[in-house]
Amino acid sequence: MASHEQLLIDALNLDEVRIRRYCKTVDPRFLEQVNRTRPETMSQLADVWYKSHDENYGRSHHYNGSRYHMLNLHATFTKGTVAFRLFQFDKPANGKQNGLHAGQLKSYIQLCLALSQMAKEVKSASAKPQQTENPKYAMRTWLLRLGFIGDEFKTARDVFTNRLSGDTAFRNGRVA
Repeated sequence: MASHEQLLIDALNLDEVRIRRYCKTVDPRFLEQVNRTRPETMSQLADVWYKSHDENYGRSHHYNGSRYHMLNLHATFTKGTVAFRLFQFDKPANGKQNGLHAGQLKSYIQLCLALSQMAKEVKSASAKPQQTENPKYAMRTWLLRLGFIGDEFKTARDVFTNRLSGDTAFRNGRVA
């Protein structure tokens, strides 16, 4: 997820204030330490999480400062849950009462499940950004790697690519 955070920010049209305060991107120190120490227990992973965020003092506190990241592992260590803080719903438009769209909600849930499954399978993590010349293509190929294949995921692929520029089918654009 770390290498695709900017892509997610663009795809979800996240508010800049929200990003700075409530859903910060991954701290590169955390990934570097995870890859270097290769923790084998949740306790060891928690040590890396809190120390790399300089938030070791209030681990059991609900409002520990480390929780304000797109991927909130503080919830994992204190409550046994995984929290993704990156979602915000569109502002109401066209006379609608709220910005919640069932397809968006379904897509967000599918992404959380796919990311959780991927986290169980990968051996390392990298914050190195993916190609940026065609964000729509990059998102589509990442979603396919996550398993977003077939009609069941058509709405999700659309939700996560419709705000991005580029061509979903060709990395370097279509040849005329």
